[in-house]
Amino acid sequence: MLATTGYTQQPTHVQSLPDRVSHMGDSDIEAYVNTRLDRGLGVEEHDRMGLLIMTRGSLVLPIIEKRIEQILKSSNPRDCFIDKNVNPDSFIALAASSISWAGDLSAMRELSKLVVIDEKRFGTLVGPTLYTAANKGNPFVVAYGGLSIGNPGLDRRILEWI
Repeated sequence: MLATTGYTQQPTHVQSLPDRVSHMGDSDIEAYVNTRLDRGLGVEEHDRMGLLIMTRGSLVLPIIEKRIEQILKSSNPRDCFIDKNVNPDSFIALAASSISWAGDLSAMRELSKLVVIDEKRFGTLVGPTLYTAANKGNPFVVAYGGLSIGNPGLDRRILEWI
């Protein structure tokens, strides 16, 4: 519905960010996340990505984790981005830390894959994931779920946190 205000028409109802995100289908979310990752996770879409991570983590987190692996395996990591000015190491740090924002078992599963690749680099994110889980409720559900994955590096980090 549009309201006429002088020379222009203004929408009388503008959807909030959570409303827009809640109405996105899985394919829309996948396309959006891949587009953001192609461009290097710029600050301008930080809120929407964070909201997607928090509300649709089981869909979004595997996409982020796969992109990190792709960059780590690439002989020329800058080729993984549309914007060739993206710093791959900064991108990896931000993308990996964004996984921990979810603070749930889905985050722990994706971190487990990264810990296998480089425990020193990615193992430090286990603690923040569990602290986020603590802020959301019972972190031990996530911790025990993480232990059930069977990744020795992940287990070590979870037990250090406990």
